[in-house]
Amino acid sequence: MQIVSYHPGAIYTESAKAAGWSEDALAWDKVDLPGDFAVWAASPEAKFLHGRFVWAAWDVEQLKNGELRKRIDEESTFLKIGVNGL
Repeated sequence: MQIVSYHPGAIYTESAKAAGWSEDALAWDKVDLPGDFAVWAASPEAKFLHGRFVWAAWDVEQLKNGELRKRIDEESTFLKIGVNGL
């Protein structure tokens, strides 16, 4: 089993509109971003993200090969959420 927690991005929704946000207020992410990211995050290629919290809007190539990947490989607790002290 592979578990990856992620922030879905800033999606312009009816709730955002009702809260007073306009379509040009932010550089909104595309509505398909969270779903596309979830499919990739569940793949064997993303195995290195198991147990970590990431953002769907992050560049996948940077996650796989960039500075973020280097830190993930070098720091066992980087981007991990947990309960310490139990």
